[in-house]
Amino acid sequence: MTERDTVITEVTELYAGILGRAPDYAGLNYWVKQILSGALSLENTRASFASPDQAEYWDIYGGLSNGELVEAIYSNYLERAPDVDGRAYWIDELDTARIAADQMINAIINAVQESGATNPQTLIDAQVLENKVAAAITFVTAAKDITADAGFITQAQAAVNEVSSDSASVTSADAATASYVDSQPAALSGTSVVELGTEESAALTF
Repeated sequence: MTERDTVITEVTELYAGILGRAPDYAGLNYWVKQILSGALSLENTRASFASPDQAEYWDIYGGLSNGELVEAIYSNYLERAPDVDGRAYWIDELDTARIAADQMINAIINAVQESGATNPQTLIDAQVLENKVAAAITFVTAAKDITADAGFITQAQAAVNEVSSDSASVTSADAATASYVDSQPAALSGTSVVELGTEESAALTF
């Protein structure tokens, strides 16, 4: 996997896990370019996604208790509820301000992706996250020429929301993505940036 591919995967994880949707092409392109150029680190990017100043984050999580926040993050990332001890731990960490939401998210991802993990639940969680990323990348690639309006966001959510550890869920999500893309008017002709995160791809061009 190239550095670009790794960054695309990492940013897509943030879209799926924090915002609960597949990326829009322009947004993914922007964050990937910022990281590859050294303008932002992955940590900076994650903090930006999980900032209360970020409108989409606030729309999803604003007003939630820390317990509800923990449950929502687990649901978005792993399609499950946290175990009792884990939930209590994260609530205490957030309540006492020892960590911020983005740091909790980082710890959850790192635990899921731990090299050599043998715990059955960890292996399932890792497969869920891998499948969500796969479905999300299929969506953003197929829908790159579609305007990111409210209807697009709804479909971007649907592309990952029901994806589980079962490969059939990815097949189903990909079929729904293909159906959505096929239902859209033909894209305007022109040139679009195809390679995410290249030095030249500061924005999409049509």
